[in-house]
Amino acid sequence: MQLKIEENDGTRVLPLGENPKVKKVVGLVREAPLSVQYIRIPGTLYVVEGTETILILGTDWFDKYQADIRRSDNKIEITHQGEKA
Repeated sequence: MQLKIEENDGTRVLPLGENPKVKKVVGLVREAPLSVQYIRIPGTLYVVEGTETILILGTDWFDKYQADIRRSDNKIEITHQGEKA
């Protein structure tokens, strides 16, 4: 997948969890094709410095796609264009 990484627009992220530290965003991938089960959703990916491979979804993404997190069974449910996944 050849995605175009653009320059950072000044965004910084603070991941939650053990030892949270502000991560420098080194680039953005706009309209990246994200898939949740069978639903494909465009979203902005933030490329952060570090050696871990992680995906951070912002609260704006959760609001836009009406995402619900169920910690009891580690599931995320979303609604996009009337479809649920």
